[in-house]
Amino acid sequence: LIAAFVSQFWVLEKALSPYIILLVTTPMVTLVPLLMLIFGYGFEVRILCAVVQVIPVVTLNSLTGFSRVEQGKRELMSAIGANRLQTFTKCIFPNALPEVFTGLRLGCIFGTIASITAEMNGFGSGIGHRVVYYSKLIETDIVFACIVLVALIGLLMYGLTVVIENKIVIWKS
Repeated sequence: LIAAFVSQFWVLEKALSPYIILLVTTPMVTLVPLLMLIFGYGFEVRILCAVVQVIPVVTLNSLTGFSRVEQGKRELMSAIGANRLQTFTKCIFPNALPEVFTGLRLGCIFGTIASITAEMNGFGSGIGHRVVYYSKLIETDIVFACIVLVALIGLLMYGLTVVIENKIVIWKS
């Protein structure tokens, strides 16, 4: 939604793009301690970490998709008398869906990493905490099991996104 709105106003896109890129390129591991100092050690901070990591990735990919729609298609919509909303909903959005889903797939990966990173940095529960805890006890088998579980969760989220994409973006499959 952020990308859809921002892409319709070039001034907003030019103004917000550097901040979106800054958030995409900033490693979450550097932000987790700061977020924990500001918001505490509750479950909400884990969600906030994932959101702060996922939204810029999805937004940047979606903005790319919205801006790369062929000019000929836009001109055709203008020639048939389509207004700005019709052009976006009937032409720009459907043509950008592959890039939007690329952003969502990347968001699944980055969200998993952000959640585990947040748990590794001071929370008393979660898979990330278990990895750190059992690593200190040299319980390699449990650490390996936790890593496999995290990988399976990431693969499941990625796979669900691909299935949804294949149902929605039928012209691509």
